[in-house]
Amino acid sequence: AKQLQRRTAHKVELQSLNPDHAIRDIDLEDVAWIARVIWASQ
Repeated sequence: AKQLQRRTAHKVELQSLNPDHAIRDIDLEDVAWIARVIWASQ
């Protein structure tokens, strides 16, 4: 599981609840694309 650690103008940083996993950076463009795919599949 991940939780939002930080959001900037161009990316979001997701921190794992498990400290063994690294922080994950995702571009906001990718987040918007994923949201459209999920919305379209409903």
